[in-house]
Amino acid sequence: NGALYRRALTLFRDHEADFPQRFEAARAAGDADAAMRAVHDLKGVAGTLGMHALQEAATALERGCLAGAADAELDVSVRKVSNMLGEVIDELRTIETTRASVIASSACFAFPRAPLSRP
Repeated sequence: NGALYRRALTLFRDHEADFPQRFEAARAAGDADAAMRAVHDLKGVAGTLGMHALQEAATALERGCLAGAADAELDVSVRKVSNMLGEVIDELRTIETTRASVIASSACFAFPRAPLSRP
């Protein structure tokens, strides 16, 4: 169902746009569980929605967290996930803007026009 998929993409965009900030805040607070939940959720939803490259990047970050990777290594993984996520979010916003424009422009033609008066 196209409408359901679009709704899922919108929810993903709205919820995951701040993933890098949430992940880094959890790390800075020493809350490894919150950081793991954030990356695990991102990985799962990205996979469900067919964003396989993002899913793979999130999987690598999750594995690094589980393995106790050094901060420098995690920073590289976070940047990779953040960059990929940013591209996805930007594309979703572009699609939504384009879709809204198409709907708005087609609405102009939805109403019958008044007949032209002749002199």
